[in-house]
Amino acid sequence: MAANALRAALSEFGIVAAQGYEGLRELMARLEEPSDEIPEMMRGALLLLAQHWQALDADERVLERQIAKSARCDGTPGA
Repeated sequence: MAANALRAALSEFGIVAAQGYEGLRELMARLEEPSDEIPEMMRGALLLLAQHWQALDADERVLERQIAKSARCDGTPGA
């Protein structure tokens, strides 16, 4: 949801990128540098949203690794 909110807000300024992680990372990189495309106050708010997404993404990756490790260690057939 955070990624979609970021994409939607940037699309209001005519800034779009390809779907998926690479496209999203491209959008976040554009936020890093001040420009005339995005008002500074909005850029600050969008940077917070991007940071929120990055934290959620990192947490999700940790959980995925934990789940995969648990599944490998589980001796239940079919797991």
